[in-house]
Amino acid sequence: MLTRLIRYAVIAVSSWAVVVCTALAALAIGPTPTIPPIIGLGPTPTPPDLRPSATFTFADTTKVTTRSTAGRFRFVGLHLNETVDITLQVPGGLLNPSVRAQALDGGQILSFSTKDAGAVASIRFYSGNRPGLYRVLIPGLGSSVLFHFWVADPANQNPAMTPILLNPTH
Repeated sequence: MLTRLIRYAVIAVSSWAVVVCTALAALAIGPTPTIPPIIGLGPTPTPPDLRPSATFTFADTTKVTTRSTAGRFRFVGLHLNETVDITLQVPGGLLNPSVRAQALDGGQILSFSTKDAGAVASIRFYSGNRPGLYRVLIPGLGSSVLFHFWVADPANQNPAMTPILLNPTH
C-alpha cells in the first residue's frame, strides 16, 4: 500500500514539474517578433485558381456555376429527356480544336465547340429517357474533364439512392 502511494506521489510531482517547466519555457521565449512590412508592397497576392469551371444552363433558364476538383465536377441533376447547355472555362487555353466531348453512359452530345483560343468550350447535352447516371468526358486537356449528371426516377423517388446534387431543387 505504501509503495502504491509513493508511486502516485512521484507521478503527481513529475506531472506538476512538467507543467511548471513548460510554462516557464513559454515565458522565457517571449512573444513572437513581428516582421515589419516591406514598404511599397501590398498584401501577398493569392495565386489564381486554375481549376476548370463550368456553368450549366437549364431549359427553365436557371444557371449553376461550379469548379472542378481534379478534373471531375459534382453531380448535376437533370430530368428525363432534358437538354442542358454547358459552358466550360479552362484556364490557359488547353482546349485544342480536335477535342470532342464523349457521352459515356447514353444521352447525346448535341453540339460541341471551342472559342477564345481554346479557353472556352460550349456543350449541349441531352440526357435521354432513362433514369440514372450520365457522364460526359472531355479528354485531351492535359487531364480529362468529367461531368456527372443524375436523372432521378420519377416513378421511384428514393432520396437515399440519389447522390448529393449541385442543384437539389431542379
